Amino acid sequence: MGEASGPFVYFPMVYSRCAEVSAGAARIAAEHGLVCFDPQLGVLRPAPDEL
Repeated sequence: MGEASGPFVYFPMVYSRCAEVSAGAARIAAEHGLVCFDPQLGVLRPAPDEL
């Protein structure tokens, strides 16, 4: 949990897998009633099934 800071968890990912990993993170967050924020775009990221 070295990437946790208060109510946030940051996790780095390699660019070549960013679409796959960020979709999975958004899905898992939604399943747990949480939100996924994309700091590069500055927006909340919807779960893949909400697109």
